[in-house]
Amino acid sequence: MELVWAPVAAGALILALRAWRRYRAVGFRWGAQANLLAECSRLFEKKRYSDAAKLLSNYVDRHPKASHVVYSRLGAAYFYSSRYKEAHRALQIAVSGNPHDRWAEGLLGCTLRFVGDDMGAKATVARALDELSEERRLTLLRWWARASEDANDSEAAAAAYEKILHECPADFRSACGLAMSSLRLGRRVVAKEVFLKALAAAPEMERARILSSWSSVAWGHGEFSLLVETYECVLAQHANDWSTLRRCALVLAGAPDASIRNASRAVEYATRVCEHEQWTDWRSVSVLAAAHAENGDFQNAVKYAKLAGDLAPPEQAEERKRRIDQYERGEPYRIRYDQPTGRPPSNLPGEPEV
Repeated sequence: MELVWAPVAAGALILALRAWRRYRAVGFRWGAQANLLAECSRLFEKKRYSDAAKLLSNYVDRHPKASHVVYSRLGAAYFYSSRYKEAHRALQIAVSGNPHDRWAEGLLGCTLRFVGDDMGAKATVARALDELSEERRLTLLRWWARASEDANDSEAAAAAYEKILHECPADFRSACGLAMSSLRLGRRVVAKEVFLKALAAAPEMERARILSSWSSVAWGHGEFSLLVETYECVLAQHANDWSTLRRCALVLAGAPDASIRNASRAVEYATRVCEHEQWTDWRSVSVLAAAHAENGDFQNAVKYAKLAGDLAPPEQAEERKRRIDQYERGEPYRIRYDQPTGRPPSNLPGEPEV
């Protein structure tokens, strides 16, 4: 009898060992994924999306059959890094693995814009928005607005920002986004009004970044008159906003339109900035040189252009020399602006923070 049961017992033991090995393999895999996702969450909190994408990409290269959660995070990391086509591929796998993941579906809809499916993008995002919680819905709307901006669809971006502000009027970042989208659409009055409200609502630590973004968009669209109007409104509330003073001085000194330029104010603003900085920043000194050139005082223009050259880093040597030669010839500084392409000015004296 014992001889009869021995093979059966041996077979059962072998099956048990195989089951245990499979269990351990699955357990290790899920344990590894849990650690991976925890690390990704930490990277997401620090907004290190590129690092998260690299970490997740390496994992799915080794484990192509990773869970839909991993692919969902990978797609999000790519999306947040503006790598939309790679995000599209990862999110397709995530949604096929879990059709009820509305967040992944919403991000997938955003990426469809970059593979030529605008109608599908709008329908997919709308479907996801209907089923997400309020907080997630607002977040997805923000990402939809950003994707629309990157796809050069300012109308869609503005519409998304308007929806956000209807539900969350205190969202200064979305107000800033609406202002910039409106500016790209040529709605100057609305853009200025919304931007100034956004700036007033923003915390102090965010103001410099918001002003820099606004300046970049306005420079790129040749809206120099609007820039001066905006800067003067800011300075009326914050007279010692040094970066705004420098930007304003530059436009007043070198705007292409003579009706915008004002040499005396440009000299006043630039001088105040240089004195505050104790003449240590070559960019500010270069702006002061441009202001004196606009005022017809080329002796001081050359003097300050040379000082800017002494303070500037070595890679600026050629450009500083060209500026000195320009003022020695009696030629004032002018911002070059390529109207058809809307590119930002390429000859800023010292590249202020724009």
